[in-house]
Amino acid sequence: MTLFRMPGQGPQPGVTRGDKRKIVLLLGGFVLALFAFAWSFSLANRRAPQPNADVPAAAAPEESVFVPRIDPKRLDALVADREPVDRVVLEGAALDELLPEVRKLTPRHYEALHAEELSAERCAALLADPRAARGQAFFARGRIDSIRTRRRDPAGEVEHIGRLLLEDDGVVYFLVLDAPEDGGFVRVDGLFLKAYSDESDMQPGVWKEGPLLVGTQATRSYADLGPVEAPNWELYRTIEDADLVPEDGSEPKFVRESPFDPFWHLMAYARDLPPDSIDWERAPELDAALVAELLEDPVTWRAQPVRVPLSQIQGVQVKAAGENPARIDSVTEGWLGHTTWKNVVHFQAPGSNENVALRDLVEGRGFFLHDFAYESQGRGLRVAPVIVLHSLSVYVPPKQVTLFQIGLAISVLFIASIAIFAWLLWRDRRRAREFEQELVRRRRARRSSLPSAP
Repeated sequence: MTLFRMPGQGPQPGVTRGDKRKIVLLLGGFVLALFAFAWSFSLANRRAPQPNADVPAAAAPEESVFVPRIDPKRLDALVADREPVDRVVLEGAALDELLPEVRKLTPRHYEALHAEELSAERCAALLADPRAARGQAFFARGRIDSIRTRRRDPAGEVEHIGRLLLEDDGVVYFLVLDAPEDGGFVRVDGLFLKAYSDESDMQPGVWKEGPLLVGTQATRSYADLGPVEAPNWELYRTIEDADLVPEDGSEPKFVRESPFDPFWHLMAYARDLPPDSIDWERAPELDAALVAELLEDPVTWRAQPVRVPLSQIQGVQVKAAGENPARIDSVTEGWLGHTTWKNVVHFQAPGSNENVALRDLVEGRGFFLHDFAYESQGRGLRVAPVIVLHSLSVYVPPKQVTLFQIGLAISVLFIASIAIFAWLLWRDRRRAREFEQELVRRRRARRSSLPSAP
């Protein structure tokens, strides 16, 4: 016997068990894909760049400087320099008070104390009001005009008292415990004690006044080059290049450092280069062929302008320049790499460039200096060209679609698909219910129109 289902009986149309399984599987796959994307994205951000095997390892230790306290009122009570007759006396009690503190100071301490360089104008201000700057840190560069050595007692330390003639004709006196043997041009870092006066050795009866600095030593320095707006070809001809395997069979040349005078002259030239003095668009680009040529024939390319193409920073650091004739306080140095180069390129730039970092893409302009040898991390002794940079800029690529944006777009599309799928199921269920109700209404209408049974 055949059984007929009446409308309204049996399973209701709509979301079936199979449809529910599909929705659950889709949601599970979406959650799993979203988790995998987030994990890979965070892993890429946490991955630290590995150092290049061609460049030497460099460490930048952190320093902490503790500055000793100097009591200017205590010093002021121990010295007298208001009257000219008082300025010819050097009080031993004041030196005994100041020297123990001076022995604790290093160049980093003077940097932390913001030591000011003395000029003729600043010296005149100190002589006019010495109490205002008692015990403050200063430094002076100049040529030693006179120097003498003394011991205040037989068992005491040797003290060197000298006079500096500054480059602008200012006069500065100094008392240090260690002085250079050859004299000449020096730098003295110290604390200002008093206004001092002494008789000139070259002009007897003539007394010269100047501020007195008390420090530990007078270090070698160099006369100021001033603005450098043209290359010094005679000086550059003295530069030597590293050559590990000479073609003529001579001894290898292990040049590991740049020559002092040519290096600082070229650095000053790169800093003071007049605008539009070089047509950089016509300068050769530092491609693989030019890098090889710099290593093979460095003399031809000495101090010639070159353009550094888009390359990557393989290492960079900013360091103190030390005493130099260019009066450059800091130097930015590092390594550049390019996919077409067989060697890395070492660069030096005057000043502190804090905008560049490891793995940055950069472009630059500069001058070839020479080839030097260095010990790489993974390949032993290597040779690299040295470029003194006039400019170095970070390349900012155009804004591109990131992984996060791609993942967000996929997520939005996936959620929209689920929403559309659910809406279609709801619409089909509603239509099925309406269709079933219409069938029931028609059947009831037919039955009501039939004649009743006798």
